[in-house]
Amino acid sequence: MPRPASALLLVSYDISDDRVRAQTAKLLEGFGLRIQYSVFECRLMPRRAADLRGRLRRIRLADRDSIEIVPCCAHCDERRQRLGWGRSEPDRSVV
Repeated sequence: MPRPASALLLVSYDISDDRVRAQTAKLLEGFGLRIQYSVFECRLMPRRAADLRGRLRRIRLADRDSIEIVPCCAHCDERRQRLGWGRSEPDRSVV
């Protein structure tokens, strides 16, 4: 039986509370790579992706806060472009 392929998820957040924002960033650091201050790239197997979605759903968000999970197909992943020279590695000093 073939092993399921990993999927690319882009996860971004806009969270007003410092504590909740730091908690969310710490959670996402365990699942993926920070590519911008509030954007993570997560390459996950289906079961791990479901685990991440479940954990993100449990975060208590204020009415004006949001977390966005965007699945990217293989074709879209191949066509991605990066402009500029900003860091694309985890930076634990930014939350």
